[in-house]
Amino acid sequence: MFRLITVNKQAGAKTSSAINESIASFHRLTAKEKAAIHQQRLRIIPARLGETLTAFLERAGSDWDKESCAIANNLETGVKLKKGQLIKVVISEPF
Repeated sequence: MFRLITVNKQAGAKTSSAINESIASFHRLTAKEKAAIHQQRLRIIPARLGETLTAFLERAGSDWDKESCAIANNLETGVKLKKGQLIKVVISEPF
């Protein structure tokens, strides 16, 4: 069940056709539509000994740049990571 609420600046304006078009667009997703959807997920991945943030982010396939990763993990951008150090990253994954 869905509840649609609309707002229009013009009092008494005819919006039923736009609402009906919106309602008609609801459908079960096809396999192709599902495959096109990606979500960003927070993941925690262990670092390798001496790995730089740049190398780590490339290996992890993260969407973050090194500055964003450093801020989220309370690190300096030029730091060498320790073996097993847990690093938060954002990765795009299929829905």
